[in-house]
Amino acid sequence: MPGTDCCTAPVAASSAGSSGGTIPAAIAADWLTSVWDQNAGAYACAPSASIIEEVVGGWLKEILGLPQQASYAFVTGCQMAHVTALAAARHKILADKGWSVEEQGLAGGPPIRVLVGEHHETLRRAVRHLGIGTDAIVQVALTDDGTIDVAALRVELERDLEAPTIVSLAAGDLNRGAFDPFDEVCCLAHDYKGHRAWVHIDGAFGLWSAASTRFRHLVKGIEKADSWATDGHKWLNVPYDSGIAFVADADSHRASMTKPIINQGLVRFLDPNGDHDARTVEIIEAINKTGEAWFGATMWQGHARHANLAE
Repeated sequence: MPGTDCCTAPVAASSAGSSGGTIPAAIAADWLTSVWDQNAGAYACAPSASIIEEVVGGWLKEILGLPQQASYAFVTGCQMAHVTALAAARHKILADKGWSVEEQGLAGGPPIRVLVGEHHETLRRAVRHLGIGTDAIVQVALTDDGTIDVAALRVELERDLEAPTIVSLAAGDLNRGAFDPFDEVCCLAHDYKGHRAWVHIDGAFGLWSAASTRFRHLVKGIEKADSWATDGHKWLNVPYDSGIAFVADADSHRASMTKPIINQGLVRFLDPNGDHDARTVEIIEAINKTGEAWFGATMWQGHARHANLAE
């Protein structure tokens, strides 16, 4: 063809797409869910939906060979499954260093590093969403078959034994369908010279191999990880908005996702000179004048604080 550069390198195409397609029973269930229109965000609003989630969560952990004590969350896709699982990871690895990210934030805390082999953009996006930042991602060398090089991972762990560390592995990566050596990596990352890293599994495609007697060997040792993310839309062909996150440490999962009792929160602004009440009122007035948000001032335990009532 005119203008074609015959020396241009070939472009690889992935055959593992996830666009379109669902089975009749799944789409019927999706329609019924929409028609029922329950607010299933809490047990008090929709007990039956919560019980169904508990039953299905138990089934999935059994099918996938994951620890039965693991917590789970049904989310909108594998993207949010990564965010959920890595939020729990962020909580735990910083708490182990004496830092509460929920109370103290990330600024000033121990820098997190994320060691990865072959990985998907959704993992990078989750790291950005969580405020960890993509600069924290360290690419570990790969072997010829596209899996993470365990010897190279050991070298990276050695570089900073004190750093809060997440190791992310792939179960059926998007490009080659490679499965990292989960058993070996989990044993290394969980006890390397007395230090413990959090191991996360991106199983958007390949986690379901655990349900097959023919392919189960590909995920050997996957139950030793700390968190797992997968997508129901791909091999299961259920409708979109069907990701699932699992977390071995249920307490870390719960702590990272705790919210106020309902939708109110109290914040107080501190003044360098000690007049915190006046400073709080001053900040509230400045925010309200912008028109971008509205804060209602209130007194709580004898101090001026404010609640974010509307945006």
